[in-house]
Amino acid sequence: MAEFTIDFFSNSQQFDTAISENIIIVDGSAIPIYGGETEVTPKTYSNVVLETDGTRMFSDITVLKVPYYETSNVSGITVYIGGDE
Repeated sequence: MAEFTIDFFSNSQQFDTAISENIIIVDGSAIPIYGGETEVTPKTYSNVVLETDGTRMFSDITVLKVPYYETSNVSGITVYIGGDE
């Protein structure tokens, strides 16, 4: 495998060797770091969007379980009520 260094500020590049595999290494330092929430609870009334597009992330996103409550009634049936609204 041949190794090439490319100066992106130059106007032209010429190679004498055909390139059969392309490996592109990108330095992501110019990409902003995500600074928003990394833990989210789903909502029943609207979507939850974490604005991560175009950013670098250094931790996982955790989606918490959907909150629910249990109750029973006189007939003995348990009712699950989802959400926390």
